[in-house]
Amino acid sequence: EIDECANGADNCSPHASCTNTVGSYTCACRSGYMGDGVNCTGKEVYHNFHVYFVFLY
Repeated sequence: EIDECANGADNCSPHASCTNTVGSYTCACRSGYMGDGVNCTGKEVYHNFHVYFVFLY
């Protein structure tokens, strides 16, 4: 049994974790990323900003 995760033979994204299985491996994106494990992109984070203008004369 070859551990593809340990020997670097996997093709997982740098933002994914590799899990060795019998005869193969699986990739899963880490928290904060989404994708299939081979391609992981950062999740879009939207913030609500409230801007108030106060004019003093």
